[in-house]
Amino acid sequence: MKSLRAKMLVWLLPLSAALLVVLGVLVYFNVKNTVIPLTEDMSFEVSRQAADTLGMFIKGLLDEVRLFSERAIVRSMDWNQMKDDLIEKAKQRTDKFEMLFIADSTGQAPTTSGVTANISDREYFKEIFLQKKDFAISSAIISKASGKPIIVIAHAIKDKSNRTVGLFGATVLLDTMTEVAAGMNLNVLHSSELGYKGLDDLGKLMVAGESGSGKVTKPNGSVEYVFFSPIPNTPGWTFGVTIPESQLFADVNMTLRNVIILVAVVLTILAVVIFFISVQISNPIKKISQKIGLFGSGDLTVKFEVKGKDEIAKMAEALNTMADSLRESMITIVESSNQIEASSENLASTSDHSLTQFYIHQDKIQRTTVQNVLNSFFSTVRCFHSVTVLSKSI
Repeated sequence: MKSLRAKMLVWLLPLSAALLVVLGVLVYFNVKNTVIPLTEDMSFEVSRQAADTLGMFIKGLLDEVRLFSERAIVRSMDWNQMKDDLIEKAKQRTDKFEMLFIADSTGQAPTTSGVTANISDREYFKEIFLQKKDFAISSAIISKASGKPIIVIAHAIKDKSNRTVGLFGATVLLDTMTEVAAGMNLNVLHSSELGYKGLDDLGKLMVAGESGSGKVTKPNGSVEYVFFSPIPNTPGWTFGVTIPESQLFADVNMTLRNVIILVAVVLTILAVVIFFISVQISNPIKKISQKIGLFGSGDLTVKFEVKGKDEIAKMAEALNTMADSLRESMITIVESSNQIEASSENLASTSDHSLTQFYIHQDKIQRTTVQNVLNSFFSTVRCFHSVTVLSKSI
């Protein structure tokens, strides 16, 4: 049979554990449903703000290139005349531009770095001369002059009759995007063929100039969340932020670990508290139970001693009252028994004396009766003899 202490632990501890587990699960999902959307919103906002910042930066560069293309010395298309001036301007703008250059209709492009290249195969050149655009911004490319990853911002050089006679360009270094620029083999529209799951669908949204987010599974099986926004003032560029799933769920997983640790600590404390309370309750009851056993075996001198004013103490007090009453009753019974025994002895003594006198009296009566019977008998005999004698005489 289980003790009261064991019963309290068996019943209260699992129930408390179940309640704490339910509470932990609710906290986990509440944090998950709060932190993850918040992180996603913040990441999307970061990508949008970064895209806007980058768009404003590129617009500023484009405005500066436009101003260069409208200078009279540049519109003259005489490189020797403008060379020194542009070299000086380029030195003043090393924080923005790698180099400055002009190009004629054949694609020959002398640069402030001292290298002349032919750019007639570049898309931005074709946009200016063939498509008659006023400006063009290239995608990330490798510079023919320096071999570094760059983007080119180009603006048409027009004569007085507003006819395009040349192209003024500036190259912008993309040191922070070196890896991307050097690995341009990944086409987001066909990324699934390379093992990227989900990126091709997101690529279609990027190409369409939309904002959005999604989950991408890399060839190695790791999962990343992508948040992207179109960059203003660019030819369909999109700025994206990727966050590994492990990082996105880091706070949630940390919360889960903390909840598990907290539940374990609370259960440990609760088990100690339950054990302590059960000891406080069961020990007095155990003592009373032992005393009741002694009392039941006939030991009426037992005292039920329990400190306190709780229900157990009141029960002990009631048992003491009952024991006192029972002892008094037993004393009364013993005294009454002694009195009865004394009375019995007196009665027996009196009975013996009375019986002796009775026997003596009876004996006297019997003797008297026998004597009287004998006297009557002898009188009868004498009478009968007298009658006999008389009858003979007659």
